[in-house]
Amino acid sequence: MLYRYAVFSRKHNTFHILLLFTILLISFVHLSVLLETDNTWLLWPMMIYLPVFLLWRKVSVLRSRIAD
Repeated sequence: MLYRYAVFSRKHNTFHILLLFTILLISFVHLSVLLETDNTWLLWPMMIYLPVFLLWRKVSVLRSRIAD
């Protein structure tokens, strides 16, 4: 029972983080369009960090399955 809750919680947290990154991405693009400036350089850290984060989550799930 606790394991099922932990898996749900992990998926729930991942969804919230993806939602946060999406909101930040849209707001940076919207801000750069409104101000007519090139703020797209601010997106590069997110574009690099997000795939690394998702890969780390998959590896941690696989390690927990192997440990069980």
